[in-house]
Amino acid sequence: MVANFVNTTLLRKTLQGADTIIHTAALDAPYVGMVPDHEFEWVKVKGTRLLVKAA
Repeated sequence: MVANFVNTTLLRKTLQGADTIIHTAALDAPYVGMVPDHEFEWVKVKGTRLLVKAA
């Protein structure tokens, strides 16, 4: 699934029946210095929390 974690309804629906979740927490190297730090925090920390909660 490639999607925005903000859509928690879609996230929960997609995870139904899943045995494994692989979350790669994107936004890395070419974006350093181009994207504000809070965007990295959103994807890597808050997004991961939403994923864990939905699972």
